[in-house]
Amino acid sequence: MPERFTETFAAGLASYGDQPCIEFKGRWYSGSDITGYADAVTRALADPDPWAGFCGLIERLCAMQAEDRGFACVLNMTFPMAAEFQAERDRAYHGFTQLTRAAQASGRLRADFVPEDLAMLLMANAGVLDGTAHAAPGTWRRFAAYMIQAFSTAGRAPLPAPPTPAAMYRALLRLHRPPGHAGPGDPGHGGGPCGPSPG
Repeated sequence: MPERFTETFAAGLASYGDQPCIEFKGRWYSGSDITGYADAVTRALADPDPWAGFCGLIERLCAMQAEDRGFACVLNMTFPMAAEFQAERDRAYHGFTQLTRAAQASGRLRADFVPEDLAMLLMANAGVLDGTAHAAPGTWRRFAAYMIQAFSTAGRAPLPAPPTPAAMYRALLRLHRPPGHAGPGDPGHGGGPCGPSPG
């Protein structure tokens, strides 16, 4: 049986061959799954147009979420016992932060966009997918397009203050916590795509 630890959304850690694997909601994820996310960020960074790279990444992440609902949840886990998972997740976070700054410097991404907005986007897209997956499975594309327009500098109306990384992490913990589990989570760490691993 895989070991379970509540600080990682009650995920299971085990091995498949020589690879560490994480079990979440009945599916096993390997390091290559997390690497796919980090590689998508790297490809976006390689685009000579930072805004185009940013938009393409948002579309790709929403598509990955549509293909596998649990994937976005796994991105928000911490992996204190699996260095491979942790390193790839951190690579993705730091790359996304770099991409965000470049897109803002280009003048196309609004200056008040923060990494926590990505986690908020994936949480909202999960709701769209839950409501439309069977009757209108392509609806997430329209939602992603709406959000990309909202992130652009064309939307100049001021926004309320964003959640802190710690607040977003607690929200993600509550969202994906197994029924009946009332653990408070770690208030000092912004996990997943909205924060690096603890130092």
